Amino acid sequence: MRASVRLGIALSAVLATIPLHSVKAATPQTLIPEVVLQEQPFVITPTTRGRFIFRAPDNVSPTRTTVVDIRVHRRIASRDSFQSIANQDVEAAVVDTFTVDLSRVSRTTAGSYSITVPFSSRVNSIRSLTIPFDGVYPISIQLRNAGEELPLARVLTFVHKYDSSVKTDPVQVSVAIRLAPVPALQPNGTIAITSKIREDTQRFIRFAGSYFAPLTVSVQPELVAALASSTDPQDIELLNQLSTLLRSRTIATTAFATLDPSLFAAIGKSDEFIDQIRFGEATLNRILPGVPLQRGTWWATHPLSSAGVNLLRRAGIVSLLLSPAAQRGTSSQVPLGVLARPDGSTTEFMSVVSVDAGVAQTVTSGAEPPASYRAVAELLMERDDLLARGVLASQIRLVLSTPTGALDANGSLERAARQLAGLVATDFSAPQLVTAETPSINFPQNTRHGGETRAAGMAVARAELTATISMTDEADPRRLLWQSQLSLGESSAVSEPNEYVAGLREQLASTRSAVTVTTPGSITLSGRQGAIRIQLRNDSAQPLTVKVRMASAKLDLTKPVRLVTLAAGSTTEVEVAAGTRTNGRFPISVRVTTPQGDLEVVPYITITAKVNAIAGFGQLLSISLLLIILAWWWSHWRRSRLQAATATTVSDQ
Repeated sequence: MRASVRLGIALSAVLATIPLHSVKAATPQTLIPEVVLQEQPFVITPTTRGRFIFRAPDNVSPTRTTVVDIRVHRRIASRDSFQSIANQDVEAAVVDTFTVDLSRVSRTTAGSYSITVPFSSRVNSIRSLTIPFDGVYPISIQLRNAGEELPLARVLTFVHKYDSSVKTDPVQVSVAIRLAPVPALQPNGTIAITSKIREDTQRFIRFAGSYFAPLTVSVQPELVAALASSTDPQDIELLNQLSTLLRSRTIATTAFATLDPSLFAAIGKSDEFIDQIRFGEATLNRILPGVPLQRGTWWATHPLSSAGVNLLRRAGIVSLLLSPAAQRGTSSQVPLGVLARPDGSTTEFMSVVSVDAGVAQTVTSGAEPPASYRAVAELLMERDDLLARGVLASQIRLVLSTPTGALDANGSLERAARQLAGLVATDFSAPQLVTAETPSINFPQNTRHGGETRAAGMAVARAELTATISMTDEADPRRLLWQSQLSLGESSAVSEPNEYVAGLREQLASTRSAVTVTTPGSITLSGRQGAIRIQLRNDSAQPLTVKVRMASAKLDLTKPVRLVTLAAGSTTEVEVAAGTRTNGRFPISVRVTTPQGDLEVVPYITITAKVNAIAGFGQLLSISLLLIILAWWWSHWRRSRLQAATATTVSDQ
């Protein structure tokens, strides 16, 4: 049987470049159990000896007559053919088979079967599997009883024949990974770093630290801030490792927490969106100094509208990386594997690179390792299709990632990333050069976001935050905490963002309520010139600054508006000079607000100032009486002197 198969190899090789048409329907998989493939070669060179490790399914009991076939099928000509074969709708013709009795196959310590198979490019090789040309080939492994054709169990996988000595036009590819686990910051302002967050971070560090080719990387600032605020030794160590690792990478810009630019554009909150991007950048620069940040690249994780794209351009973004979710509703002149630019004059020179959505879905679905190898094989078929359509290799941009960019726990993306032979690894966070001739991609006018109901809450929370922050010192740690809570309150990364908004507003109100005023309801001025005195109490543990504003229609107040800094846990007296030309009772309004935004800190207060007219008359009367007394004294003294001067002698008669 083996000899006859060899005779057909030459003809099969010639037909390999022709689209698949000699196929047969695959046997329904519900009738054939699956061989559990644990290890295989993927990149096949002219000298490869590949090891296949597998185990029989639990419901199959191999016998002494059981054999194992490792079969090479005809080379795949297109992505459509690949998908039909991978989905096992059809089966490609077999061009070579390596058969061995299962009883002669070695076993691993875990009880799995291990077969080492030589591969060859020579058609007349009789001791190896022949794969003559470069390309993607299906490989099937099946268990069957000797003399029977119906398999007991089988599995389908793929290999890539690659000869590095064959020169081809370089096609750029990037493995895109994103570290954005669930937020650790809670609505009440506390930090809860879970074991899952630590595992995600460790997985990211392990892969990025051991993968030496360029990567496209995004790291969520919220995670970095959470690690920086933790006192747990393992979190401190994770942050140190992350900081060291990222100094050798370039990371794309992002907001503090995941945001939907189309939502902000739709509800008229463009400035708020840009503020959140700047806060994210500031967080990374503060905690990870020395880590290169590519401010012009945005990893889009939400469906993008044309208004959302324009908002990103306004924010300084010149390069977009579209996740599968961000591609919804788009239309393009060319496949998404080609470098493009958004349609429209305002974003004419903004580049667009897209994650291959089909490959992203493949890499996270199915058993391992076949899912990883199938994903890479599909990406290679996309490259071949684009080249066959006449697309220049320099214009192709292939992105291997998961739907969210996160590294999956089973390691499928990591395994797939290490099999990209024949492609040029590139960091797509670097700006991509586009021109007016670059194919365009159209984004829909609108996306579903439901942000109208959140717009009012965002506006109120931002106004309160800005006002309350103006009360605090620049070194007050609550500033960063409050901004972080607002970011999550506007983010799609949490299921209940309104809880963060409510928690933030509660903390802001508590800060303002720490200031109280202690002063009597009425005061008496000793004259028409005096002073109005009020006492402000700050019960918080941080100094606070407030604006005090006094006003009266009939009193002349000196500096009635002033900023007053209140020391923590103490009382401060504020004195305002006051004067009047008349007597009576005069109301004085006292307002204590935030320095910016004039948000009320203490409820409106009215003080009554009493200017007593009797007090002025008494002073005049006292002076008059003093003058009368002095006049009387002067008259009495003068009369006594005169009398002494005119005195006569009394006679003795």
